[in-house]
Amino acid sequence: MRLFIGCGSEEVDEKYLKNSKKLVEKLAKTEDINLSFGAYDHGMMGFVYHAFLENHKNIMGVTVDLYKDQFEELECDEEIVVETTMDRAKTLYQNSDVILLLPGGLGTYTELFCMLEEHRTILDNKKIILYNDNFFYTPLLEELYHLYENHFSSKNVGELINIESDPEEIIKIIKESRKK
Repeated sequence: MRLFIGCGSEEVDEKYLKNSKKLVEKLAKTEDINLSFGAYDHGMMGFVYHAFLENHKNIMGVTVDLYKDQFEELECDEEIVVETTMDRAKTLYQNSDVILLLPGGLGTYTELFCMLEEHRTILDNKKIILYNDNFFYTPLLEELYHLYENHFSSKNVGELINIESDPEEIIKIIKESRKK
């Protein structure tokens, strides 16, 4: 099973990393879970990459042409270079069985919105999990519910994705998805 983990590539406040790191360490040690990620070795994204690498997991990196030199520093089993960040999000979505979004910046938000819209449009059974650690995504979730309440969206965000703040529940959802 291939798990995409979207997260930040910048150095940020440890309060948004501590729990994510523990979750990633558990996932990287879980049997039959391999990684797809945005192919960058900095910030939380670098931590994710190293956790899966150290556990000898299959790693697929997807990056844009502008950053393809990053592959010189990485040990990926599969390297995919695409033209745009939108292409990257689509490729990651299509090549992953489960999507997990940790707290992150604009790139993570871009991935969230691209994947959310792809999921809403094609109505597949793919699980998208938003880790709302320390209420990181609460302002965004309030805005997304606002769109639904005002009829700009036919579904509320909770119907499309799993919103979780409990790492054990995230692991459970991923393991159940793996069985399917």
